Amino acid sequence: MRHITRILLTLCGVLAIVLLTAKAVTARTQSGAAGPAIDSLLEKARILRQSGKPAEARPLAEEAVTLAENRGAWQQLLRARRELSFEERLSGNYDRVLQLRSANLETFHKHRGAFPPNGDEEESLLQDVAAAYSWKRDYASAIRYCREDLTLSEAYDRAAGRPSALVPHALQRLGINLVLAGQYPEAEARLREAYEKYVAFVEVTHATQAAWYYETQVEVLRWLQRALVAQKRFEEALEVAERGRSRALAAIVATRTSGPDPALAAPSVDQIRAIAREHGATLVEYSVLYEYDPDLLFIFSNFEDIPAASIYTWVVQADGKITFHESAVPPQGPSLVQLVRQARYSVGAFGRGVTVNPQPDAGKARPLQQLYNLLIAPIAADLPGDPDQVVTFVPQDWLFMVPFAALQDSKGHYLIEQHSMSAVPSLGILDLTHQELAAGRQGKGVLIVGNPTMPSLSAGPGEPA
Repeated sequence: MRHITRILLTLCGVLAIVLLTAKAVTARTQSGAAGPAIDSLLEKARILRQSGKPAEARPLAEEAVTLAENRGAWQQLLRARRELSFEERLSGNYDRVLQLRSANLETFHKHRGAFPPNGDEEESLLQDVAAAYSWKRDYASAIRYCREDLTLSEAYDRAAGRPSALVPHALQRLGINLVLAGQYPEAEARLREAYEKYVAFVEVTHATQAAWYYETQVEVLRWLQRALVAQKRFEEALEVAERGRSRALAAIVATRTSGPDPALAAPSVDQIRAIAREHGATLVEYSVLYEYDPDLLFIFSNFEDIPAASIYTWVVQADGKITFHESAVPPQGPSLVQLVRQARYSVGAFGRGVTVNPQPDAGKARPLQQLYNLLIAPIAADLPGDPDQVVTFVPQDWLFMVPFAALQDSKGHYLIEQHSMSAVPSLGILDLTHQELAAGRQGKGVLIVGNPTMPSLSAGPGEPA
């Protein structure tokens, strides 16, 4: 239920947050008393939906639609249909979702004068219809509406005389649907274009807003990896994966500084091979790929609200040889996040600080073995036979929380028994620290020792531990 609630908390506001130029639909109506009644119904429906009760929210949204239609309150009618489409989407009624969103676009075209001029309402409505087709897996139709959205967004920027997030966002949606449709060369071109336009937009954006767009670039780059892997260009996909990590770091830095673009330069494939040789280590880089939720941008997913679909793994051996593997996350059974939580609980990692997470329902699952089968078994033949040779893992998202040393093979052997291990957030950072050491800037060494079994602590005076 918490998973559903998180998604619902963001659905209505995603585009308004991401598109700086977007303007929220106003609450005014063309008939005085109609406004409060319709608005009240929609507010109640929204609260119920966000509380995980879409079935109870649906009749309220339907009543709001009827009121708005009868009173000619066109702006509120669009809001009411959009709200109802979310309830229908959660029920899996995608035909109804498409019907409601198509009706919104038709209403806008018929009553264009009732909406603020120079707004981006039409672009938003086109995106809604494209999303409905994506839910129905009718990617050809979704692509058609994405192209219309792109055309309007480009015209908007030309009229404004400056770039906005509208164009890269339209390119992003178009590129993703092209990947899903199997049109990989064009998908690659569109996603690369989206990335470059996001980068250009960030350069003229306030630092507070820029952090959002750094993270949006991360989603673009993950879909670009898919387009490249589908074309069997595995080493190029590795470079893109590293570029995504540099943009993720830029997002973190951008939230703390107001300076220029702080992104680290991502290493090329040749540089990655050199890093492996210099460290004499086997490098294992993971990239987590997710299902597509056209109503929820990845930056709001917490790496959990959209299920992980597969994991790309590159193994770079000390001699420079690179191999690629893809592991599908089984759609049945625990999600990747659930597996990680169960694995952490099994080794006594219950939570952080004095807050203890509820015990995950593992049942008869063996999460340490399941994670081994997902993350290690596909690459076991590429790992060094010498237990003293270091294997450096480069995790991503929830994989940072995986207790790699404790993972077990089918015979119950722990991974730490077979390999010496280290972990880094990116190969670029691994190379940077190596350069710092080579330059003699070692600083002072630090040894950090932690107790894996935390003592019982009280959160406050008189409260239970």
